[in-house]
Amino acid sequence: AAMASSTLVLITGASRGFGRAVALALAASPALDASTSSFLLYASPRGAKDLERTAEDVRSVLQGRTTEEKGVGRVHPMSCDLSDVDQALPHMTSTWTTIVEWRRSRHAIFVNNAGSLGPLTPVHALSVADLRAAIDLNVTASLALSALFVRVTKEQGVPRCTVVNVSSVCAVQPIRSWGVYCAGKAARDLFHAVLALEEEPSHVKVLNYAPGPLDTDMQQTIRTSDPCEPQRQAFLMMKDEGKLLDPATSAHVLVELLEKDNYASGAHVDFYDC
Repeated sequence: AAMASSTLVLITGASRGFGRAVALALAASPALDASTSSFLLYASPRGAKDLERTAEDVRSVLQGRTTEEKGVGRVHPMSCDLSDVDQALPHMTSTWTTIVEWRRSRHAIFVNNAGSLGPLTPVHALSVADLRAAIDLNVTASLALSALFVRVTKEQGVPRCTVVNVSSVCAVQPIRSWGVYCAGKAARDLFHAVLALEEEPSHVKVLNYAPGPLDTDMQQTIRTSDPCEPQRQAFLMMKDEGKLLDPATSAHVLVELLEKDNYASGAHVDFYDC
């Protein structure tokens, strides 16, 4: 295994679900130096309490891996409403360009995770307002942040950086009533594949990781609100039969992929491929 290096980790949507699980899995990774690495954890203002809890848990995982003399890496919980792109992006740009830790980081990892299910509506019934709100968060904000991340790491001379786009089987497979969600995931996948192509071969690697069907609040929404009844029943069955994945299980697989670093940059890798 590679030596533990000073790593800067940025994660959006880190208050619960998969984002939280990835934060904890990375904090436990032997590839990260627990005393010099730092975490910037983002969530929307309404997730502030949960985000604080994630930050505390990440801190204690790091603490368990280091000594008092060495100190412990920094963990910053940050509130930011990515659905308001015009406000969020200038805010992120100013925080990211004034952060001290870039300079001492050997590796920067951006986990581009924030997103919403959006309206569960057949395509013929969608409104422009529905589309715009979902696309702003799931596409515009997501793409702009990956672009910003790569730009800042170049400016700051970070020797190695990794962009993880949290993808979905929906990026490659149509699902009834999920038109907006599928469109958003497909757009993100291809954008990140282009980023990988442009940056190859360089210090930048990109991974589109589809975490599988996770037992999260999003799945609960699907079980209660999916207008396609057979589909809703199928998800109810998955829950009842214990077929939904614990986010921690999938996060662990993602972190192992990053540690081994043998994926092709820009590839779409599903939990079930691993």
